[in-house]
Amino acid sequence: MKKPFSKLFGLKNKDDIIGHIEEDRNSNVESIQIERIVPNRYQPRQVFEPNKIKELAESIHEHGLLQPIVVRPIEEDMFEIIAGERRFRAIHH
Repeated sequence: MKKPFSKLFGLKNKDDIIGHIEEDRNSNVESIQIERIVPNRYQPRQVFEPNKIKELAESIHEHGLLQPIVVRPIEEDMFEIIAGERRFRAIHH
């Protein structure tokens, strides 16, 4: 039996959801040098199709990076990717 969305993410009512959104709005957004970012060793995606990465690189070049690469600090001045490894690879393309 599937679990309801609210059970998976712990958001049971409207106030929980609104609080979660407000928390996200207050998250820090900052620019980090790409050299300070490393791929996540636990990345579930094992295959990155080169032609898709190339297409994404062209899109980023034309339109800019529309979605940020989400990272977490792992050591002083270094960060690990949480979300956005395809974008990260496309930037390095």
